[in-house]
Amino acid sequence: MSHGEECVLIHLHHVPEAQDVVPRCPVCYDDIYNQGEKFDCPQCFGTTFDGGVKYAYRAWGIFGDAIDKETFGKRGVWHPVERSLQTEPFPDMWKRDLVVRVNRWSIDHRPLDIEGIYVMDEVNNENIRTGNHFSQNQLHPIGQNADLQMLSEEMPIYNYPIVGQVFHRFDGKER
Repeated sequence: MSHGEECVLIHLHHVPEAQDVVPRCPVCYDDIYNQGEKFDCPQCFGTTFDGGVKYAYRAWGIFGDAIDKETFGKRGVWHPVERSLQTEPFPDMWKRDLVVRVNRWSIDHRPLDIEGIYVMDEVNNENIRTGNHFSQNQLHPIGQNADLQMLSEEMPIYNYPIVGQVFHRFDGKER
């Protein structure tokens, strides 16, 4: 229980790192208008990058309740139900990456049932510095935390194969 529960961390292709390396989705991306016509593209899962997901790993995470927030809009007060996540320092997660909360795992680490997919807000990296290591925040990492919002099951990322797949732990090398 001190480790929390196992979850799946999904790092998507993001524009700054992928725009010159990863090709755009051949199914839905339009070179002229720079947007996809298909919201539920099975090739990129709505990311417009071919494959959509850069990597997905199994990790330990502690889920909790996020700070209670209210949003005022023209249709009244909206009170989102949010969660927070504290997880391992690697793999390095970014804002708008995803975490899958798994209800049941098989013996060989295959998700049998998922509770939902959450999108991360700003990810805060925690580290311990033991000397003069200015701006070298990846030398002594101890964890990451972020607020989460659950995605609707209508989002195309729910088509990404999760149930029944094997997810490995991060070993320092991206697969």
